[in-house]
Amino acid sequence: MAEWHVTPDYVVANWTDELLQLMLEKLIERKDKQAKAIEEVRGRHISGGQEIEDTTLFKMMGDTVEVTNVDKDRNQWFRKNRQERVSDYERAGRI
Repeated sequence: MAEWHVTPDYVVANWTDELLQLMLEKLIERKDKQAKAIEEVRGRHISGGQEIEDTTLFKMMGDTVEVTNVDKDRNQWFRKNRQERVSDYERAGRI
């Protein structure tokens, strides 16, 4: 029941036997897919101490990595928020 965020009472009162059966089948399918994906990743795992080229590593990882400029984004956020706070103080006559 935790998988679907419902209580047993809700299932008994609102779900048909067919719906429960379908939900269980889909849950089993999803868990099987998840287990296969985990095994694939473990199968591609590089043992400790082994060096590989960066291009090989990124090919292995596929689209699982997103590169962003965290410092630039964080600095822009701080600058913007600092300017807003200064403006708030100016409006309140505190500066």
